[in-house]
Amino acid sequence: TLSYLVSFVMLVSSVSIFYLNKIKNFFGNTYGFVALTLFAALGWILSGLFVESLLLGALVYILLIVSSELSEPWKSIVINENIESKYRATTISTMQFFVQLPYVIVAFFFGALIELQLAQTFYLFIGGILIFASILTLWYKNHTRSS
Repeated sequence: TLSYLVSFVMLVSSVSIFYLNKIKNFFGNTYGFVALTLFAALGWILSGLFVESLLLGALVYILLIVSSELSEPWKSIVINENIESKYRATTISTMQFFVQLPYVIVAFFFGALIELQLAQTFYLFIGGILIFASILTLWYKNHTRSS
């Protein structure tokens, strides 16, 4: 059944990426990235609340993978549209550094929480951070627009 789930998720991701331009035009960059972040947050929170549900585990997997798969090409589009070509390589390298840096930090805390048998708390914490980041992004966008 896991192979069916992975196949289904890859199919959903592929269809989503096929319609990425329409999704991007509908939401815009900021609201689109916030929506993807909220999907990921929902996945993390569900994984912290319902650890023993296979069905919700599949939903968590779908939310996390599809939001991740959609964000990668979307980031490339935003960079290509907004950064001059002579700065693009540096921008992509810097962005990848900042994208990967949290994994190093998270691995340390997650390992400690697993030893304390608090992995579910970690999932909820990550979901909360993503929701907070989304709210902060929307506040900043609305605040800078009205200034």
